Amino acid sequence: PECGIILTTTAVAADLVILAPHLDANQSAWTQVTWGTDQQTRWETCIRTGASIIDAIIWAGLKLTNTAVVATDNDQVFFRYEEGVNAGEWECISSINNADTATDSNIVVAINTNYHLVIEIASDRTARFYIDGVLIFTAAALTNAVDFIPYVGIEVQAAGAAGAKAITVRGQAISRNVA
Repeated sequence: PECGIILTTTAVAADLVILAPHLDANQSAWTQVTWGTDQQTRWETCIRTGASIIDAIIWAGLKLTNTAVVATDNDQVFFRYEEGVNAGEWECISSINNADTATDSNIVVAINTNYHLVIEIASDRTARFYIDGVLIFTAAALTNAVDFIPYVGIEVQAAGAAGAKAITVRGQAISRNVA
């Protein structure tokens, strides 16, 4: 059985669709609780790629802004795929105090494929990136007390227009230390 929320762009270059929490005050528990680097935050999602990943950008994880651009947030940890970049493989992106690192996962992104993406921030603020249960990368200690927002997005590349892009978000969860 298929399930989830299908995020679908138009075929227009740079069009995007983002799954994001409601960010206005008192509208969602996602904004009433901070998801910080100092709280042993764990985020995960299960997504399925669509029938075309040509000219696509997919990103998912913990950021300060809702953009797939690596050099935008001073602090962030997220997964990123962009057709034509990094041999078509997932990248693990970590930004610590405006120093960006893109680490190759060595996992090729394929069409119509499920991926379970997990980011765990440990008590020492290191972030561990898992794909389908396998530890891929451990980032250096993140900046202390940075509160992230969980995002999942799909975008048509700025120079691309090879049809609409889609991913299915089958689930997303976030938790943290309650201390």
